[in-house]
Amino acid sequence: MLPLPPGPKGRLILGSFREVNADKLGTMTRYQREFGDVVKVRMGPLNVAVISHPDLIEQVLVTQARSVHKGFIEQLARPAAGNGIFLSENDFWKRQRRMVSPPFHRARLAGYGETMVTVAERVAATFRDGETRDIYRDTSRIGMNVAAKTLFDVDIEAAEGEQLGHALAAVMDGVARRINSPLPLPDYVPTPTMLRLRRAVRRLDKLIYRAIAERRARASEREDLLSLLLAVRDEDDGKGMTDRQLRDEAMTLFVAGFETTAITLAWTLDLLARNPAADEALRAELARTLQGRRPTAADLPQLKAVERVVNESMRLFPPAWAMDRMAEEDLELGGHRIPKGWDLWMLPWIVHRDPRFWREPERFDPERWQGDAVKQLPRFAFFPFGGGPRICIGNAFAMMEAQLVLATLLPRFRFTPVGAPPTPDPGFTLRPAPAVKLKLSAIPAGGA
Repeated sequence: MLPLPPGPKGRLILGSFREVNADKLGTMTRYQREFGDVVKVRMGPLNVAVISHPDLIEQVLVTQARSVHKGFIEQLARPAAGNGIFLSENDFWKRQRRMVSPPFHRARLAGYGETMVTVAERVAATFRDGETRDIYRDTSRIGMNVAAKTLFDVDIEAAEGEQLGHALAAVMDGVARRINSPLPLPDYVPTPTMLRLRRAVRRLDKLIYRAIAERRARASEREDLLSLLLAVRDEDDGKGMTDRQLRDEAMTLFVAGFETTAITLAWTLDLLARNPAADEALRAELARTLQGRRPTAADLPQLKAVERVVNESMRLFPPAWAMDRMAEEDLELGGHRIPKGWDLWMLPWIVHRDPRFWREPERFDPERWQGDAVKQLPRFAFFPFGGGPRICIGNAFAMMEAQLVLATLLPRFRFTPVGAPPTPDPGFTLRPAPAVKLKLSAIPAGGA
């Protein structure tokens, strides 16, 4: 019989929970360096195999995808996400994935570009020359407004946006608190964390169910994602989604679309502010390509520097810093036995900074994405959106939004860092903490 993976001994009851929770990123990276690409880590009652080689990650996410399901940690998001495509499994997941996919076809995505640029312009109009801002709050506002407009065709005003932002933040905080608990209790146990989480979910549900009811009452030619999802019919039985199914998919897309793009934009603007050469190269491309006009989705094939910058930002600070699966049967990975029921953790944070695959991995270097070197990397040396059949359905949407927002903001303002760089906070996503403080300098129209 194959051996179990090596790993830290841990404590009698909690295993390595306290050590990992005190410094998730540093401790997990140290385990990988000390024990190898498959490491056993006991987290209280949960046995975990941390998988850190691209080939083994491909085995889990692609070649043996049918042998794994969503893991224990990701299941803690179920009170918010419900049984949408993020957490559903088997035939139901296949059905929902087919039905959710059409609005994300590339031919449709270009139509959302105008909304992304308009929202970014509206937020930029509140910026003032010389002021210092927490740019993460601004990118969160952009992400929230883009998600609300493209998903529900809703324009969020300031007061409503503040309330919605608090509800969204409370949902993510509630899930993060459950993840950080050594013994997460079932959903039905009314802990303070669960009560706060459910209150926040109810606030978001009110918006979502109201939008669903309006669409059902008045059929229209709207092109928002919710209208498209409501119109989709399953190819096998010809039926559409129930209100509950629509709610679960809309909640998944809303929360995920708002949070991850906001994080990527905040990290990217901070990295550019601290790396003047990369910032200037990007601005030169924007000036050359746009020549002072607004960006559009049609410009993206020419904005290669923007794409490189976003990729490099997600390499260093992947919003989905960890991905979780559970073995549905005994597996063999890298010469080790993974028993049925173990969780499998794959951390882009570790793999994206592994010196075996990345030259000077801690350095922000968008130019590494040029040439043939990056093409020679293993397929899963870079996987910010996951991979295999469950790759993030909104990956192209997220990339387009990040690029268009940058192309909108950078010609208007220069950004200068204030204080030390933010610290990555690995909850359910990799937020910058405590803030992303940047000083703004307005660029005159036609300036450089």
